[in-house]
Amino acid sequence: MYDYLNLRSQTASYSGTVLVARNDSVIFSKGFGFANREQQIVNNKDTKFKIGSITKTFTAVAILQLHEKGQLSIEDKLSKFLTDFPNSQNIQIKHLLNHSSGLPQGWRENWHERRVFDFDSIIQIISNQKLIFEPGTSEEYSNGGYALLTKIIEQVSGLTYQEYCKKYIFSPAKMKNTGAVFNPQETYENFASGYQYGEGKDGYNTNIEAQYVFTPNLKGQASAYSTVEDLYSYHLALKNKTLLNESSTQLMLSKLPNSEYTLGSWLNVETKTNGVLSYCSGVSNGFESVMYRYLDKNRSIIALNNHQNTDVFNVSRTMSAIVDEKKIYNPKIRSEIPIEDISSYNFIKGKYMYPDDVEDFFEIIIKDARVFVFSNNEPLEELFLYKPNYFFSKNYDLQLDFSEKGKCLWIYNGVTDAYMLEKDSDEISK
Repeated sequence: MYDYLNLRSQTASYSGTVLVARNDSVIFSKGFGFANREQQIVNNKDTKFKIGSITKTFTAVAILQLHEKGQLSIEDKLSKFLTDFPNSQNIQIKHLLNHSSGLPQGWRENWHERRVFDFDSIIQIISNQKLIFEPGTSEEYSNGGYALLTKIIEQVSGLTYQEYCKKYIFSPAKMKNTGAVFNPQETYENFASGYQYGEGKDGYNTNIEAQYVFTPNLKGQASAYSTVEDLYSYHLALKNKTLLNESSTQLMLSKLPNSEYTLGSWLNVETKTNGVLSYCSGVSNGFESVMYRYLDKNRSIIALNNHQNTDVFNVSRTMSAIVDEKKIYNPKIRSEIPIEDISSYNFIKGKYMYPDDVEDFFEIIIKDARVFVFSNNEPLEELFLYKPNYFFSKNYDLQLDFSEKGKCLWIYNGVTDAYMLEKDSDEISK
């Protein structure tokens, strides 16, 4: 596991922390890459990360706890709590929990998440949205629905969302480094900075700090932060019925008929080799997170990243394959050699097409004696010579093989695709 993740950190800007547990024992927990690239602070097992929509599972637990106590019912209509909310007579709490309320996916238009709102203003913004279907007749992932659930939790319990989660979820689950709402205006110890690929000062693709988000706007939806070990404690608390009784736990993790989501935004997948896989994931600017729970194998894998463009799902699946002693692909470390005569590589310039898909293409550009690839309207990605006619990227596990003129083998994460040169071009096709 260490060797694989170490290679990923060196070849694909991977940074994050991964925990693997089997039979209720942690067998691996380690950080890789940098929590802060500018200060060269490395990630460790106690580094805190934003966890995006994993927050929604806390919200669901809180609602089901109140359901257990008889303080509300998931069959209750929204009108019982928000009397003036449009269509509240037709929306039930269970519709909000499993994304079948008819509320659209997002409410954060015009970069609302960068502005500072009070929560009542957010509820008002959501109330101005039109339903996209009748409640209970279909489903559409909805952040707004979880904002409404958060408002209900605060109204029924008399506590703020942060206070409720700390008292009834984090403390019982022994989650000491988790908070329900990350506030960028406060200072936190051992907290990772978020990164993503984007246009650097020179105009080319590089690692940049993620865009600012005022996370409290996303309270109950995608606002929380945690560590891998705290989330493992959370997994154990759910498994051992510390937070919910058996009936509520089954309710949270069971899908309704014709639904993709459970009542807590968990997704259950039947797999041939692992039985039932229950997982949840989250994205926050610069962060990507996932919790995998292989229920039939008594295995859990938690991966928290602070680079939004590294594939946290692939990492988690590979960790599981390693536990099963299956063959995996290991990223390749490549070293740059100088290009002595850039003109000798003019033959690689141009637009390359995938034989069976005219819309799948990339373009090779030579500019200022440097080689770049232009793909998917992203900033130019610089390529470096690995050996004669072979180039690679320092941001991705990507190699381009031009050993056969007029053809390029695009090798990404060990998977090879063949592209054919269409025509020479010194212009970037945009």
